[in-house]
Amino acid sequence: MLSTSTLLIALFLYIVALLLVAWLGQRGSEKARKLSDSPLIYTLSLAVFCTSWTFYGSVGKAATGGMSFLAIYFGPTLAMLFAWVMMRRLIFLKNELRITSIADLLAVRYFRSQKIATLVTVMVLVGAAPYISIQLKAINTSLSVLQTSPGVDIPQGFIDNLPLMVALSLGLFTILFGVRRLDPTERHPGIILALAFECVLKLVAFIAVGLFVCFSLFDSPVAMLKVASEVSVTTTENLIKTPDFFQWTTLLLLSASAFFFLPRQFHVAVVENSSPQHFKTAQWGFPLYIFLINLFVIPIALAGLLLGYQPEQADSFVLLLPLEHGDPGLALFAFIGGVSAAIGMVMICAIALSTMLVNHLLLPVIERLPALGLLKRYLLQLRWVAVFIVVLGGHLFNALVGGSYMLVNIGLISFAAVAQFAPATLGGLFWRKGTLNGALLGLSLGFCFWIYCLVVPTFVRSGWIDAGLLSDGLLGISWLRPEALFNLNALDWLSHGVFWSLAFNFIGYVVGSLYSRPGVEERNYYLQFMDKMDADKAEEEQESEAGLEDDIPLDGKRELLLHLLCQYMSANRASEVLRDAELHAKTSGKASCNLFALAELGRQIDQRLSGALGASVAAKVLERSELLSSSERKRLESHYSRVLADLQISPVELKRKINFYRERQNMVLKHSEEQAKTIEQLQQEISLREKAEVEKQQSQNRLQLIMELAPTSIYLIRSDGRFLEVNNEFLKLYGVKKEQVIGHLPQDFMAADEANSLIEKQHQVLSERRQFSFVENFGSDQSRTYMSYKFPVLDGEELVGLCGISTDISDRIRLENELKAFSLELEQKVEERTEELQKSNASLACTLDDLKQTQRQLVDAEKMVALASLVTGVAHEINTPLGNCVTASSSIQHDLDNLIEAEKSKRLSQNLFHDFCESAASQMGLINANLERAVALVHSFRNLSAHEGDTEMKEIDLCKFIAQFAMAYRSDIEMRGADFEVSCQDSSPFKVNTFPSSLTNALEYLVDNSLTHAFLDGQRGVISIQVNHTDTGAEIIYADNGMGLDSQMEKHLFEPFITSKRCDGRLGLGAHVFYLIVTQKLGGQITVNNKPGEGLALHIYIPYGFNYSKSKTEHPILHEL
Repeated sequence: MLSTSTLLIALFLYIVALLLVAWLGQRGSEKARKLSDSPLIYTLSLAVFCTSWTFYGSVGKAATGGMSFLAIYFGPTLAMLFAWVMMRRLIFLKNELRITSIADLLAVRYFRSQKIATLVTVMVLVGAAPYISIQLKAINTSLSVLQTSPGVDIPQGFIDNLPLMVALSLGLFTILFGVRRLDPTERHPGIILALAFECVLKLVAFIAVGLFVCFSLFDSPVAMLKVASEVSVTTTENLIKTPDFFQWTTLLLLSASAFFFLPRQFHVAVVENSSPQHFKTAQWGFPLYIFLINLFVIPIALAGLLLGYQPEQADSFVLLLPLEHGDPGLALFAFIGGVSAAIGMVMICAIALSTMLVNHLLLPVIERLPALGLLKRYLLQLRWVAVFIVVLGGHLFNALVGGSYMLVNIGLISFAAVAQFAPATLGGLFWRKGTLNGALLGLSLGFCFWIYCLVVPTFVRSGWIDAGLLSDGLLGISWLRPEALFNLNALDWLSHGVFWSLAFNFIGYVVGSLYSRPGVEERNYYLQFMDKMDADKAEEEQESEAGLEDDIPLDGKRELLLHLLCQYMSANRASEVLRDAELHAKTSGKASCNLFALAELGRQIDQRLSGALGASVAAKVLERSELLSSSERKRLESHYSRVLADLQISPVELKRKINFYRERQNMVLKHSEEQAKTIEQLQQEISLREKAEVEKQQSQNRLQLIMELAPTSIYLIRSDGRFLEVNNEFLKLYGVKKEQVIGHLPQDFMAADEANSLIEKQHQVLSERRQFSFVENFGSDQSRTYMSYKFPVLDGEELVGLCGISTDISDRIRLENELKAFSLELEQKVEERTEELQKSNASLACTLDDLKQTQRQLVDAEKMVALASLVTGVAHEINTPLGNCVTASSSIQHDLDNLIEAEKSKRLSQNLFHDFCESAASQMGLINANLERAVALVHSFRNLSAHEGDTEMKEIDLCKFIAQFAMAYRSDIEMRGADFEVSCQDSSPFKVNTFPSSLTNALEYLVDNSLTHAFLDGQRGVISIQVNHTDTGAEIIYADNGMGLDSQMEKHLFEPFITSKRCDGRLGLGAHVFYLIVTQKLGGQITVNNKPGEGLALHIYIPYGFNYSKSKTEHPILHEL
């Protein structure tokens, strides 16, 4: 039984384990570092994609929507097969440019635009952040399910406040292990290890529930399917539903884009990645995880429906099935797994969203308002606040719209929101012509149509907006209906919204990019960015420093940069960042540098600020610092101009030539790589051929050895009839040497008849090109018999020769003949033995008839003995009252005779008559009392017939029947000084086909017997009846805590006229009548459990399928008795 203390202890141990794993990962030991940097941990961390919606909602989706839930997981699985090029570029950009989020990525790609970073952040907060509320609601709902378990009594206030406590706890945990430093591009091994631990836990928990359902609730999946085939189709019809093409395609597209562009997925897959090669492991590891966690979704959903649960309860099947079917421990484990699925998503989402919130919403405002400049030093603390804003915002969203239509669909709506990032992201990575204006236009249009086509309808269905908008359209224009925009009615609501939002997003991005006119600086920025992407590795440009002197003092520049850094971090941290940047720019320890070195120093500072502030803000901050003065900028431009003049080439031509030489170099490298691969392939082929030659020789040697050691004659003949190879057995058979055979014809060393026979058979095999078998005799006296198999040897379609194999079967034929003779002899013996057995069987049949006759005689004798015993008992019992009647009658007759004599003799007096009347009245009273006792005795004797009473068997609920009996007799029993207790093993009803009245009579006899004989005077006894269910029948255990029986009374308990209180007028028939009712009328059995001084218990077994009429026919003597 699950208790409140067990639940709280399990939650406490889980939190302790999570903290321990995170602490071990964050501690920084070598083992922890290797583990957190392993491809396995990276792959498991990607499984944060599987949230509580996967753990609980997949089963619910399967029960109501059929196979559509699989599209949510097929999308990422298919995308993983083709995502290597994209992921390699994203990870390269993260390492090179310190990208912190999807908003930062798009800002860096599109001219370090703060506008696009702000827009993406707003879209993420509006579209994806409410997804946190689903996780908190899942924890609350799952705890409410556990609340239904007996023994669990969690205060409702605790359940209502649990999401708030979880949100606060997750915020604190995220700050401790995920937001400890300002630069979010630094990896968080503690969080990643904890995330991997949670992903393993939820996978194991879900699989455990699946195994319980398949092999405990049902014998096997096959048995479950068999049960499903026997139930109504309406029970499981939802499970076999498949989405249409548009729904399937939409779900595939949404899930694939969500896997890469959801803030938590981008953070785990890109920001926390330590090696691009880890993604190659994830390409097969993550689909395997997806397969395992969805393996039992359909069986769990099917089991819940087969067990009578409603499809609306399917979200809770993972908890309900083990909880309500005997395994509360597994239900608790599943609850912990669901909690893991929820909080893993919330932690990573809080890290990603807090970074975006501070870098792209709050920090730009601080930069614009000097009054807020003091907050620059507290960016880390602001991120802590942002973490709590994110998680508490999810809690508030759940509290406000928790029961509305919107929350039910927020998951798919969030997927549609992040899908809007796909055109700008993919275009930015692979299309050179993508521009800032195009990205802004596409994202803005997609965001607007996403709100109008997906969010607004949910507001309407939640009752927050007038429903006329869906039916009539905006301003009453029908083609502006949100779910039938431009009169497109063929798609479901989700496909419709995704289609229009992505269509306008894509068109806006392409058209805006093609028709925008970016400035020279913006165009150069795009060229440089795409050049980096084309190079696909961090290559430092080697600029020419000819003609440049180290004439720029560094002390002032250092002070300027240090002052800039101190605005956003502590002085120690700022000094550390500056030293690291100078080390990479090669200006460390120098008093002055040239322009290129100073530009490189600025780039290094920009890269580090990008990790902390975001690329767009970092670029503006560094530009505002004026690290390069106007004169230094002009000198740098002049130097580049001189370089171009010396080359006598325009910038465009220089770019073209650089691209040409790069392309040529790439072609040379590619050609050399192809040649190296060709050489390697040739070497591999040579090695394989040499290995094949060796194996061929070994195979030939083995074949020759097998032929020499074979106990059969083997030979090969060429198509011209000459022998190619023979073995030793062949040479022994014909008594020749090998050189006499190889290269010769059969007639060269065989007798003419044998040679002609061999040639004839050889011709038959070669002409028909198939195998033949022959029985042949060889040897000088033709005494040895051989079974020969001859078959053609083909090389493709070409006939090469013939192979013959002859096996000596002389001994086998001899044994077969001996076996035939033995079989004939054995058959003869079997016939003789059969005849003897037939005679014996006849004798046994006669004996059996005699035994049956004897048995019938014994039964009749037993019947007569029983009847005699019964008649004797009846006569004895009736004789006493009848004798008393005769005595009283004789006394009356004597007094009457005296009275008559007195009257005749005139001696009759009043006193004499009065004495006669008194004596007669007394004697008549005695006669009446004894006659009434005789009548009672006759009535009791009639009860000895067990088949009297009920005439028809009825099906009753035994537990309910016993309860009704207790209700009817409890007051009478308690009035007679005893307590009455009744219990049933199973609360669910089970049916018994029996005689209700007879069963009632039997129980009445038991109760009367206990009240009369069991308890001492003044003792408050206890009578109990317990009903148990077995595979073949029902067991009724009747017990009392009286004084029990002595050994003599126990031995004769069920015999008639046996009683311990005959002096009180008891006949001793109650136990005998009870025995007859149970064993004959009810077809049951009785077991006595007697404990003298402690009480008596009777175990009454009543079979389910007893046929009274058949029993009466088979045992007529019992019924006659």
